[in-house]
Amino acid sequence: MKFREKIIEGFFFLNGLVVVLVLLGIFALLVFTSIPAFKEINLWQFLFSSNWNPTSYVKESYGIGAMLVSTFMVTFGALLIAVPLGIGAAAYMSDIASPRMREIAKPVIEILAGVPSVVIGFLALFL
Repeated sequence: MKFREKIIEGFFFLNGLVVVLVLLGIFALLVFTSIPAFKEINLWQFLFSSNWNPTSYVKESYGIGAMLVSTFMVTFGALLIAVPLGIGAAAYMSDIASPRMREIAKPVIEILAGVPSVVIGFLALFL
């Protein structure tokens, strides 16, 4: 039994190592292929400028500042909704809910935690 467990453990370790190496390879590929672009584009302007116009007739501009700010705003808004709901649901489940209600609601919450929010948003459009 120990031998089979060692084989399975080695298999999972090898798979984890492959995933990490693939992700490092993707990251390295992105970094090395973007170096020529950043020789022409100022990194400070790229990060903090809000003007994104790569097809300009005069001078192209690449600024992701507005995109970064809007991403943080959406993230903060989602946290404002999710954190109180999550804490409230946890408090309800641990202190108030009857054992029968807990038995029903806990698997539903666990399944919802595994579903990506994009899928939930898509389903909400049609309900």
